[in-house]
Amino acid sequence: MSWDQIMSFLSGLSPMQYVLIGIGVVILFPYVSQIFKDGDNKKAEEETQDISDLVDKWDDFYHCCKKHNLEDACNLLDEIFPMFLGIKDEDDH
Repeated sequence: MSWDQIMSFLSGLSPMQYVLIGIGVVILFPYVSQIFKDGDNKKAEEETQDISDLVDKWDDFYHCCKKHNLEDACNLLDEIFPMFLGIKDEDDH
């Protein structure tokens, strides 16, 4: 599509059509811009998280529960994260 064709198309629109297009742009702009912002934030969050952060947070949470004598919570954590039991056992010795 050439520039002349675009200008010809736009010159053929009525003032009411321009108003409706403008209203549509104003209504949709916040939603479209939010989609692009959310996509950038999700990518940044995914890049910063890794497995060592998860293990570290689990360990902190487990020790906090243990400190406050929350044995039921510790047992549930052991059930949910059985692969971390070896880490916990090494820390206890």
